Amino acid sequence: MANFNIQYITSTGERATIASNASVFDFLEVNVGGLNIKNTGGRLDVGTVLIRSAAVPVSGSDLVNKAYADSLGADAATAGAGGGTLGVVTADTDRGLDIDGTGVIFAKVDGASLGYTGGGSLEVSDAGITEAKLATDAVTEAKIQSAAVTENKIAGNAVTENKIANNAVTNAKIAPNAVTRGSLADGAVGPDELDEDSVTSAHIVDDAVTGAKIADNAVATNHIADDAVTQDKLADNAVGTLQLADDAVTMSKIADDAVGSDQLADAAVQEIHLANDSVTASKIAASAVGAGLTGGGGTPLAVQAGEGIDIIGGAVSALFTRNYLNQNAGAITAGQIVRLTAGGVDLAVATDATLSATEIGVVADASIASGEVGAIIVRNGAFVSGYTGRTPGAKQYVSRATPGNITENYGAFVSGDMVYSVGRAVDATTVKYDPCFEFIKLY
Repeated sequence: MANFNIQYITSTGERATIASNASVFDFLEVNVGGLNIKNTGGRLDVGTVLIRSAAVPVSGSDLVNKAYADSLGADAATAGAGGGTLGVVTADTDRGLDIDGTGVIFAKVDGASLGYTGGGSLEVSDAGITEAKLATDAVTEAKIQSAAVTENKIAGNAVTENKIANNAVTNAKIAPNAVTRGSLADGAVGPDELDEDSVTSAHIVDDAVTGAKIADNAVATNHIADDAVTQDKLADNAVGTLQLADDAVTMSKIADDAVGSDQLADAAVQEIHLANDSVTASKIAASAVGAGLTGGGGTPLAVQAGEGIDIIGGAVSALFTRNYLNQNAGAITAGQIVRLTAGGVDLAVATDATLSATEIGVVADASIASGEVGAIIVRNGAFVSGYTGRTPGAKQYVSRATPGNITENYGAFVSGDMVYSVGRAVDATTVKYDPCFEFIKLY
C-alpha cells in the first residue's frame, strides 16, 4: 500500500496531519466529507451510508455483500422452480433440513419422536415424548385422562391421608386383618364406621369395653355368660319380684326370722308345714275353732262345739249340717235334695229355673215335717248314705222327674232344665256331697 498522510480538522478548526507510517489510528468519531463514522460500544457505526466494494466472504465472520446474498436467494428459487412447491417429504434417519431431487425443502425426522401425517404435516410420533422431554410439574390434572392413573402408576406410600376423599375407604377396599390397633386414630371408629355384627370378641382387647361404651338396654340375656352375674355385680335392691323365677326362693335362701306375719299369705301355713309340737297353746286364738280352745299351761285342752265342729261321745268331728226351716208343703226325708230359699229349704227339681241361682243341700235328719226346723247338710265333703243302685264314681244330678231325688242320667233333660251335680257316688249306697252347677249344652 502507498504511503499517504491523513489530514484532519480538529474541533477548533485547525488542520492537522497524521503521518502515513503510523500503525494505529485511534478515533472515537471521524467526519469524512460530511459522513460521520464513529465507534459505538466496539461496533463501527456508519449510519445509513452504503459500504461498497466488499469482497466475497471467505470465513464465518466475513462481511456479506449484496451480490453474495442475491446468489443464495437465486439458488433457493432455482430449487423451487419448475412449478414445484416447498413442502415436506418422508422421514429420514438424519436430522435437519434438506432439499430433495425435485427442489423441495424438507425436515429430516427419526420417526420415533417426530413423524408425518398422511397429509404430509409434521407431528409428534406416538410415544415420541419421553420422560426426559417433560419439564418438572409439566403434567397437570387437565393433561391426565380419566382413569389413566392405574395401580402401577402410583408409587409406594404415595397415597397419604390428605389424598383420600371422605368415605372413600369402603369395606371392599380394606384387606382382611389390615386394620391394626396402630392404624386407628383415637376416636376414629364410631357407630357409623362399624358394619352390623362386624366387631367380634377376637377384635376386642381385654377390659376395652367399659361401661361408657355400652348403650342403654344393649346387654341382653344372650350377652351374659353363665354364672357371670355374681353378688358383686348386683346393686342393692336390684332383685325384685320380677327377677325371681318361680320356686327360686328355697329354704336355704331365707334368713333366720326373715318370714314374719306380713310375709305369709292367708292360709299359707298348712299341716305339712308345721313341725311336731310347734303349735303351742299361746299360738292358738280363743276363737280359732268353734267357741275356741280352753286350757293350757300343761293341762289337757278341751274342745267346745261350734260352727263346723261337733262332739259325739267325747270325740271331735266335723259338723257338715246347719238347721233350716222346711218350707215344703210336706215332710222332707233323709237323703232328699233341697234348695236353699230366703227363709229355709224346699225340695229341689231340675225343671226349676231358679235352681241356677241358689245353693242346694241334703236332708240329714230322718224326717222334717213341713214348717219344722231340721238338719240340712250344706258343707262339702260329707258322706251321705241310704241310697241304692248308685254307680261308684258316677256323678249324681238333681232329678227333673221327681223333686228331691237324684239321677245319674241327664239324657232325659231338655233345653231349659238345670243341670246341677250333687256329687259322686262312692259306692252303691253312698254319695260324697260336692255340689256344682254345670252348664251342659242340650240338643
